[in-house]
Amino acid sequence: MPNTTDMTKAPESNDVKGSVIYEGSVVAQSGKDSSALVLPDLAAKCRDIIVSLKPAAGASGYVQYTVSKKSVVAAGQANWFTWDNGTVSAIASDLIGLATAVRAISVSGLCTLELRAV
Repeated sequence: MPNTTDMTKAPESNDVKGSVIYEGSVVAQSGKDSSALVLPDLAAKCRDIIVSLKPAAGASGYVQYTVSKKSVVAAGQANWFTWDNGTVSAIASDLIGLATAVRAISVSGLCTLELRAV
């Protein structure tokens, strides 16, 4: 079974589109993927998910997201898509559509994934 972090109980700041609705972060160790941040249904509350990858000095990695059902993510059978930035070695951010889960993949070194739903 894959390592997942359920964000369904993440704190809500408010329900106004454009405001931060959910935030989360997870760390990927060298050469591994992070646990997947499993997100609540955000379609009615936000329009975008902003993901940022912050590799440590000398580290590199990339972000993946899925629209597979949560049960499929939990079973380790999700179809993952890599963000448009590819592998990065400096802080990078991107907007992704409404996903059910997001994860960081470390190619080398420590990489921190931060997520904000707005």
